[in-house]
Amino acid sequence: MSAEGLSPHELEKRLEENPDLEVEVDEEEVERRIFVRDALPGEWRKCATELKGSAEELWASRRNSIETSYAKYVDVGENGEPYVRTDEKVVSSISRSYVLLAGFALENLLKGLKVAAEPSLITDGQLEDELKTHSIVDLAKGVDEREITDEEMEFCRITKSAIPYWGRYPVPLAQNQVVAEVGIDQELRDAFLSLYGKLDKLLYGKIRDGWESGIGVSSGPKYDSKYDDNERKREIGEMTKEYLEG
Repeated sequence: MSAEGLSPHELEKRLEENPDLEVEVDEEEVERRIFVRDALPGEWRKCATELKGSAEELWASRRNSIETSYAKYVDVGENGEPYVRTDEKVVSSISRSYVLLAGFALENLLKGLKVAAEPSLITDGQLEDELKTHSIVDLAKGVDEREITDEEMEFCRITKSAIPYWGRYPVPLAQNQVVAEVGIDQELRDAFLSLYGKLDKLLYGKIRDGWESGIGVSSGPKYDSKYDDNERKREIGEMTKEYLEG
């Protein structure tokens, strides 16, 4: 018997009914299901949670530290005469790492929302093109614009250059791609945390009662103390039992 198209619950039931049943396993199909399992919306949310937590650990340990760098080079003035120019750059010592981690956290939530809405983005065993981007500005276009404030969108725009460039490297791929590094401050942090909270709540709402990929890989009901009350906590045990029993 082929296991293709059977959910884990269905296969388990058939094996219980007939322990001697011979099952043909398609290794490529197994790999596909493992990929889909690891790409479920809830997994994107888990990654986002870890990344946001790491960013906040940096913020908590920053101790108002700053970094100052200087650079001297020959420039040409308005009169056409050369002169020695000195540039000074002062930023928080955690700016690069904080913005990079915060950007990745938002990216994971936004991709989780896309997968929750359209399972076919992962069910072929690979990420579809729509998910092959680090541009939070582009990914955020799928969210109701009324949900995102101007300050939050500005943070998204900042991460657009931070993730591929200054959040990780001192220079971009070419001189015409150089942009100013942005120092993290309380205002920017507030914008990140506000947007993160909105996206996290949206994503949790879509997977709270379970989520089905359409190919037999699914996630069960969830409880989160941030959004759920004690009644939900009592209910989750029964819901989980029903889910596990198929």
